[in-house]
Amino acid sequence: MVCTEREEIERFLVDEFKGKIHRLSVLDCDVINKYKNNNFGFSLCAFMLYANGINPKSRSDFAPLGLLYYDGDNIFSIGIFKRTQGSDNVYVHIIAPNGNSWHRIIKKMSSVLSCSFKNVIAIYVRHIDEDDYNILIKNGYQPICDRPWHIDSHSEDETFNHRYIELEKIIGKNNNELFVKNLDMAGSRNFRTKTRSAFNRFSNFLAGNSFILEFYNYTSKYKNAAQIIVCNNFELFHPKGSSVSEDYANLLNKAFYDGENIFSYIGFIKKNNTKEKMKKKPVAFFVGEKISKDCVALYATLSATKNPPKGLSIKKQVGYTALSQYCYVKIFENLYSTGIRYVDLGGSENEQLNTFKRQLGAIEKKTYWAVNVLRKEDDKQ
Repeated sequence: MVCTEREEIERFLVDEFKGKIHRLSVLDCDVINKYKNNNFGFSLCAFMLYANGINPKSRSDFAPLGLLYYDGDNIFSIGIFKRTQGSDNVYVHIIAPNGNSWHRIIKKMSSVLSCSFKNVIAIYVRHIDEDDYNILIKNGYQPICDRPWHIDSHSEDETFNHRYIELEKIIGKNNNELFVKNLDMAGSRNFRTKTRSAFNRFSNFLAGNSFILEFYNYTSKYKNAAQIIVCNNFELFHPKGSSVSEDYANLLNKAFYDGENIFSYIGFIKKNNTKEKMKKKPVAFFVGEKISKDCVALYATLSATKNPPKGLSIKKQVGYTALSQYCYVKIFENLYSTGIRYVDLGGSENEQLNTFKRQLGAIEKKTYWAVNVLRKEDDKQ
């Protein structure tokens, strides 16, 4: 059986670091949970997303969830990618390294890969804090701006970092009815009331059409419905981005695995009238995971915002475009009811998405990338 370049490198690393590198599995969730440190990039969902082996630019049937390094002290995931499909250049991503000596481990890994694979160009270390970033720069790594991963978003979805939300500042209950608070932060009145206004607009859309939007715990029976939401979202919002819809494939397959730590929801619109038969239509897919006792990181936040699904009997369409904000608020409510007090939305690839998250109430929480360049690129990226 012929191996892809990624699979060849993965098998090499598993053999070279015997007993310390293996194929990531959902069964690794227990050890991953043990080392969680409130880092968005450090969770089972994050590893499945950022070390994804189903991306068409660097597919792996050997390790579709990526690789995991674990030696009892240091732990991180490993993904191997190309920037463009068909390129000769290969790049290794180290995701959210955690431990006391991971710097030395990655140095050794860089050395053996450089000697054994002439097409491995660089090691990208991502989801690190400022202290670790500064250590890497002092040790010869380059800032991500000098060697951007993508021309339009140098650090992919860590390029912009308004991401952290305290839920009590956003939502509240009055006579058991959910309401959205005005933001107590800098910005115009429109900015401070943006989410509250959007939530009310979509609520009016539902009421005006006798619809309800219900969220269900995501399970495998909803996979096809969730896949439609993912594909439609990427066609609208990521036509030329560094991300592709296949990046979410592992979440679609595994997001319901660990019920204590992973929160996965799918939202459907349907008629609020049992006498009128209408199939429920999928409009939202959200996946999050605990990264600390009271904080959940959201890794999939997708909704069908541009146009309502076909088959809805709509009388008044005004307000439908506020679906996304409405869904966020309902997910916040669900999470808060389970004891979650903070949400990390993750960073953004562009300023438009960053502004949207600020309007939800997100404050800045920076993470960093650093790059160890092993050799000159052989072709134009």
